[in-house]
Amino acid sequence: MSFFKKGRNVFLICCLLFAAGVHAAELKLEAPENGAAAELRLSAERKFLENDVLRSETPEWMDSEMKRFAAYVQEYETEMAQAKQEGRPPKEMRDPAVRFMFFANNEWAKALMEEYKEERKTFRPFRWRVSGNVSDVTVWFSETKDFAKTLREPVPQNEDGVPETCILPTGLRLGTKYFWKVTARDESGKEIVSEIREFTTNSEGPRVLYSPLVMNFRDIGGGRNADGRKVRQGLVYRGAALWLPEETRLVRGSLDAEYRYFFQEVLGLRTEFDLRGEGEAQRRFELGEIPLEKYGVLRSCYPLHGYFPELDRNQEYLREIFHRLASDPEVYPMYFHCAGGADRTGMLGVLLDGVIGRDDQTIRDHYEFTSFCGHARYRFSRLAAEMFRKFEAYAPGEPIRVQVVRYLESIGVPREEIEAVRSAFLEEE
Repeated sequence: MSFFKKGRNVFLICCLLFAAGVHAAELKLEAPENGAAAELRLSAERKFLENDVLRSETPEWMDSEMKRFAAYVQEYETEMAQAKQEGRPPKEMRDPAVRFMFFANNEWAKALMEEYKEERKTFRPFRWRVSGNVSDVTVWFSETKDFAKTLREPVPQNEDGVPETCILPTGLRLGTKYFWKVTARDESGKEIVSEIREFTTNSEGPRVLYSPLVMNFRDIGGGRNADGRKVRQGLVYRGAALWLPEETRLVRGSLDAEYRYFFQEVLGLRTEFDLRGEGEAQRRFELGEIPLEKYGVLRSCYPLHGYFPELDRNQEYLREIFHRLASDPEVYPMYFHCAGGADRTGMLGVLLDGVIGRDDQTIRDHYEFTSFCGHARYRFSRLAAEMFRKFEAYAPGEPIRVQVVRYLESIGVPREEIEAVRSAFLEEE
């Protein structure tokens, strides 16, 4: 072979190798570092839970608001009596809505909520780098290095149809060691796989599932109770109804696949406890709310009235709820909600936290955490303070967990059912 032919062949081979190198797709994990701790909570949420203002006695500004509300109540009762005496309908009077005052008047709280909104848009702690054109990008998590049992996170595309290179996982548990990797397909359809890394999630609760599909979605489990016992995760979830604004649905199109993946594959939900009245729920379904029954979840309706544990109706439904939680293992995993996951859901959340045996601070923190979802709730607000005072009447001076158990016993929930629910939530160590 002539020198020129040899040179030409070498040149062609080099060109082919270069072209192959240019077009070869590759995935490289970037964050978190291998073996590092992975923080899944937003910094705004940490600040909220650590702030001493929220752990103090009733602040002075709230005292003045409560006095203002007391004056309103007196005026309202006087008007009701006069209207009845004169045989006329009462005048419309505006409730000063003291329960929202902290977030309306406190500059620190308002700034924190704005920080949360901005951080929520960009918080994507798992990142990787892509070279070449790829499709079908999926992130895989597993508690074992062989990925025998996995949690998959499909990766969305940006506005240009290119797969994103970062995610905020929705299903990871607190205080758990995971292995993770990214897979994709190159232009030829061949699967490419990144290296495998390991990390450990933060152990402090609450466990928030940052799904864009459901508002105010949290796990009742996670962390430890006041006795130091670990609280089982993945058993009971709380949140809002499956309602998205019409403009969101129009932009995103059908959400069936995403909902089915989240509720069936990630959570494995079996039952739904809807705390709304049947009429309220049906009206929302007619307006576009998505029924969980569509995804194989068995729905039960327990129409509670938030903040009023003394109501006969509430007591009847609470007896039914705790009986099912205590006697039917097939009820788990369960999801309970009202409309926004704040008031009715908040009251049942306090009761469950009390039965689990959490300390007072954690119970109140979990109640207030709803504030991050646009439903400002504050432990010293009128309705919340009244609810906690009603529980306190059953065991004055005792922790909330004791007060809650005494309350449940007083309305007819058997002690053995309370213990059964507690046992279901607490891990053996």
